[in-house]
Amino acid sequence: MKKIVLILSLSCAFILSYAQEESPTLKGNSQLNIGTGIFGGSGGLNLIPVHLGMDFFIIDNLSAGFDINWRYFASQEVVGKPSLISAQAVIDYHFNQVMNLPSSWDFYAGVKMGSGYMTTSEEMEAFNEYYSNGFKFVFDARAGIRYYFNGNLALNSEIGVTSVSGTKTTGASFTLGITVKL
Repeated sequence: MKKIVLILSLSCAFILSYAQEESPTLKGNSQLNIGTGIFGGSGGLNLIPVHLGMDFFIIDNLSAGFDINWRYFASQEVVGKPSLISAQAVIDYHFNQVMNLPSSWDFYAGVKMGSGYMTTSEEMEAFNEYYSNGFKFVFDARAGIRYYFNGNLALNSEIGVTSVSGTKTTGASFTLGITVKL
């Protein structure tokens, strides 16, 4: 009986030592991201970004995808209340293997590029030539981290720098959101 208990215990220990969750950054995985945050930049802009995006892991630790953003003024005192809706292509490198992180963590950095449409009132356009209705090029450089509570659900946080062509909208952002591995 002692031999059977010993063999079962050693077998369980051996199996558990190799039974780690699959890394969320492996080729073929995909994930849905949704979140919000704050954006502050030149000209004293205080925008609220809201985003929805998808990441597809094209090779281990490299994802490509898309992100749809809406950035708007939260303050009622801002003249013209400009907002920006954008669609961007995303590419991120995930440092999990390089940093030897456990599978519950995901540290990444990357860029988002695409076009957006800015809307504002005529009053704002007359006040400041940099904020006019129309299409803009939007660029974001960012770094983020995710913590997976289980194999499918994670909390994510990002810091980044955003620039919008033809405007004074350049600044830093912080977002907090949820990631669901599909």
